[in-house]
Amino acid sequence: MYRPVKTGKRGRFESLTPGIDREVGERMDRQSARLEKIAKRDQLIAQLRSENARDEAKNARDRAECRRLEAEKAAYNQAVMARKVIPVDFSPEKANKPPKKAA
Repeated sequence: MYRPVKTGKRGRFESLTPGIDREVGERMDRQSARLEKIAKRDQLIAQLRSENARDEAKNARDRAECRRLEAEKAAYNQAVMARKVIPVDFSPEKANKPPKKAA
């Protein structure tokens, strides 16, 4: 409830229940802070979902590449078993010899 304010004062009306008005203002401030917190949380959730979708797409590409390489490896191993391909070791001979024992 409000009543008109005398001329010369700020505002046009004066509250008859300042305690209730103060409590309403405090509750509105708390509600506003709560809504801001919820908005920040929702923004973070959206960002994490976006990153998750991007990572899942990358993982799917990596799995497809892995399957392709595994198939290529299996085909090569079958060719070696059928003696259609001779594996060549390009490592130097010294790498294949055990180290000499100290005298």
